[in-house]
Amino acid sequence: GYMRAFVGKVSEEDGSYQESLFVVDVPAGVDITTAYSGSPTEFPRPPDGVKVRRLTHSWAGGTVRGTPEGDRIAYYGKGEGGTTQIFIIPSDGSDRHPDPAKRPVQATHLPQGVEGGLRWHPSGEYIAYISNGDVAVTCIRPGPDFGRTRFLIPQGEGSHRYALVWSPDGKFLAYNRKVPTFDSEGRRVYDCNGEDLSQIFVVEFHGLDQD
Repeated sequence: GYMRAFVGKVSEEDGSYQESLFVVDVPAGVDITTAYSGSPTEFPRPPDGVKVRRLTHSWAGGTVRGTPEGDRIAYYGKGEGGTTQIFIIPSDGSDRHPDPAKRPVQATHLPQGVEGGLRWHPSGEYIAYISNGDVAVTCIRPGPDFGRTRFLIPQGEGSHRYALVWSPDGKFLAYNRKVPTFDSEGRRVYDCNGEDLSQIFVVEFHGLDQD
């Protein structure tokens, strides 16, 4: 079958609304004609055999990402002081699972928090993201290096980075940032909002011990 992780908003027993992490399990050969689109008095229903599981009961937000194998999910949650941090949870786990190994673990502990850009390294051992406008990578490999973090570029230099993408072999990380751009006659050019144009940059990655 197939699995899809997402952030959904649910109504709690006290009447409040909470954004949490969910997974929908879709069996192979699902019959989509058995789904119900809903009505003014009834909620929609998924096709027969499709199951929705709630993985967290605390806030989760942004775009969630699964490992290439689909065994773990990275998502944004709240860390120290209410900062947004990245958490890792097994795709078959939950924050109320009886086995502690199946519960979420906070991977980042950055004072500035995490802004976005979450991407898994092809090996499944690292995650890349943006913190304070800069590119950082954290080790997700179980063991003593779990949570170890490195910024790949000097912090605070230039405009904010965004739109991270790993190369298929994991040796390069591409990102965008706005920089002064000039045309063939040396005149500075801008986008439709009067801002500098976004360009693509590439940084090499050979692990957290790289020079």
